[in-house]
Amino acid sequence: LGGGEEAVDEEAGPGAGARLWMLWVTTCRLLDDVRTDVREKAGGLGRSLRSLTLRLCDGKQGQKEDARAACRTALSFLVGKGMELSCAEAAGLSMSTILGVVDVADPESLEEGLPELVGKLISSVSGMEPAALNYLQVRSDNDSDGLSYDNLERIRLQISSRSPVSVALDKIMSAVVPLTSVPTRARLIPFLDASLRRAAGTASRAAAADCATALAQSSPESFWGAAETSAVRLLRALYTGAERERGPASRGRLVHALGAVAAACP
Repeated sequence: LGGGEEAVDEEAGPGAGARLWMLWVTTCRLLDDVRTDVREKAGGLGRSLRSLTLRLCDGKQGQKEDARAACRTALSFLVGKGMELSCAEAAGLSMSTILGVVDVADPESLEEGLPELVGKLISSVSGMEPAALNYLQVRSDNDSDGLSYDNLERIRLQISSRSPVSVALDKIMSAVVPLTSVPTRARLIPFLDASLRRAAGTASRAAAADCATALAQSSPESFWGAAETSAVRLLRALYTGAERERGPASRGRLVHALGAVAAACP
């Protein structure tokens, strides 16, 4: 793609970042084209672009500075725009590429947009669940001998914990976040709070609670100083969520996160 700095919007100047950005814009538009043959060919283009993006973001295959610039460009588009697209194929390609970037990129490349990335992934956890499980759980009865509400909740959480999104979140919280700066870790707190308050599903709330637990245990200093106000809001969100959660499994994870965050706060 040539040289140049990363791009974070459509107004970026000429360079490799702007060209990578426009490749993604064009591919997503083609995936949403009204003509079937165009969409089919765009599928092949999307797979090739995903492979190119992952190769550019892998610091082991080239200059680290170039890989970091490519990573910031790709995540700026994919997290900020790609995941929000109404076209299912384009949104799915964006999510698949994000998970691949998380897998190959180094922590320094992910640090700049890390809070936004974590918030988006948490929101996506429930979206990866089969809709039938939610339908069954809402209509189940705890008095039944078979698939009760509590049993279905455990099944849902087990399935979501093995999804690619949850695996990526686990890697970020265990291997990436501890290597970032304290201000970056502190910026995670309001995004975790917002994810808890806006989560549309049990799995997303449980994922947000797990991320809060991991942050509090690995970096209690993130909750000190200027982050205290955000930490108090997160504590309130965890308490409210635990109080309202019907299922014992997800409620237990919220309570555990509440205790971990409370212990980390000054």
